[in-house]
Amino acid sequence: MKPSKCYWYLVDFQWERGEWSYKTTANTVCNILGDNKTGHNILSLPVEKAEKIMGVWQNLSGDNTTQIDAIIEKHTKMINRLRSSDMARKIVWKGFIGVLWSSIRYGLPSYAITQKESNRIFSKSFRPLFNSMGIHRTFPSEVAVLPYYYLGLNIPEPYIESGIARVITFINNMGSETLTSKFITYSLQLM
Repeated sequence: MKPSKCYWYLVDFQWERGEWSYKTTANTVCNILGDNKTGHNILSLPVEKAEKIMGVWQNLSGDNTTQIDAIIEKHTKMINRLRSSDMARKIVWKGFIGVLWSSIRYGLPSYAITQKESNRIFSKSFRPLFNSMGIHRTFPSEVAVLPYYYLGLNIPEPYIESGIARVITFINNMGSETLTSKFITYSLQLM
């Protein structure tokens, strides 16, 4: 591991009237011995500071705002190009499912988004493409995410898909000797 890609969090809590919150901690440096017996300084980060890990923005507090902003910003250019193009609706649908949704789906197991955050992704990344996909722009989101057999459009709903992705990760890793399995087991023991 490169020391420049390493960091750690010093977590402290404060209680006020029975409610906890993160206490602001001073940025400190930790010196860790490397393979070549030389020390490397690893900086601590504030709890609310997000860092990009394997393409997904995460922080210790679990706030997904940075990741959702990155998703919306990343796709804005593509969405604007698709909206202003004369592409066939079928091609826009394929671009939506194959490119836009695939890149959003990649990080779903690693963060738990709320319904409000899901609605923000839907309104900023999915809804602008409705006209280009042949869907009226006022088509209700609640119906758009329903499966075809319920007369919906089968558009993925990030909140539901995030939950499904976490359950699949849990099922695939439990009972194995993977690092993810050990992390899940340890997390469950703390509950």
